[in-house]
Amino acid sequence: MVTKKRLQIPALAMCLVLMLSSSFLTGCLGENDKVSVYYTNKAGTKLTTLDYHMKASSDDYKGQIMELLNRMDVSPKDEEHVVIKPAELEILSVDFDNNTCTVNFNNAYTKLDHLTELLYRTAVIKTLSQITKVDKVNFFCEGSELVLESGTKLTGMKSSQYVDDSNDKDTAVEWRDIDLYFANAAGDKLVRSHTVVAYNKNMSLEKIIVSKLIAGPTESGLNATLPNTMQVLSVSTKDRVCYVNLSTAFLTDLVNVTGDIPIYSIVNSLCELDQIDAVRIMVNGDSTKIYHESTSLDQTFNFNYLYVQ
Repeated sequence: MVTKKRLQIPALAMCLVLMLSSSFLTGCLGENDKVSVYYTNKAGTKLTTLDYHMKASSDDYKGQIMELLNRMDVSPKDEEHVVIKPAELEILSVDFDNNTCTVNFNNAYTKLDHLTELLYRTAVIKTLSQITKVDKVNFFCEGSELVLESGTKLTGMKSSQYVDDSNDKDTAVEWRDIDLYFANAAGDKLVRSHTVVAYNKNMSLEKIIVSKLIAGPTESGLNATLPNTMQVLSVSTKDRVCYVNLSTAFLTDLVNVTGDIPIYSIVNSLCELDQIDAVRIMVNGDSTKIYHESTSLDQTFNFNYLYVQ
């Protein structure tokens, strides 16, 4: 039976800018193929990359994984690219099966500070995901699944779940773990999807969350809950209630889901934030609208477990 090791992360407001590569290799990586290896800058506030030419053969996927992990530990000659992994953190083993790479660390992983953990986690996933056969990455500690304090497992992680929406090159960026609720394949239940996002601190996290729901899921098997024509007119939070003002597309443009799935996709996603207990939804500033002739928006919505798969 698999046990879980809970990772304790302090609630610190940390800033970084994530420099993401806009394209990834689509063919089989092999000797002399170029990839990006992720490091951090000298200040330890953002990720940086250096080009690297693979040496492992194209069919040696585990060899490629080990080569890239080892390369991340090699200190570049210039000062603007610094190894992220502290000396006390060790990789005990690496397994590769069914397009999933599992990296098993020693107990030092649970002692990483918040910013270092996020930087290193992102760097590993972004680096390894360039290997054609690596679709997902699992983090284990001493043979047990790593689990965040929020309950999020560090397993099944994909590069697409790590998003930089900051459009910023300074340190005025917040880096956060968030949970979004999208529809299942049948469109009758919600499924939680973990995402890590970097965004400009001048933009509210609440608005980022609703915007991500409108953009739709990046994971296969999940469906959108909101029309992509919808706009977020405003979002504000007061006394632990989030007020979301949407365009009329929320009422007029349909998505392939049932009942109040769109409402609770918004509500459940926002209520995952520590500062929010409830949500009020308006359309063009009007909270008296009826959603699909059945549900009045003139009420306060709370997290609803009945809609979660």
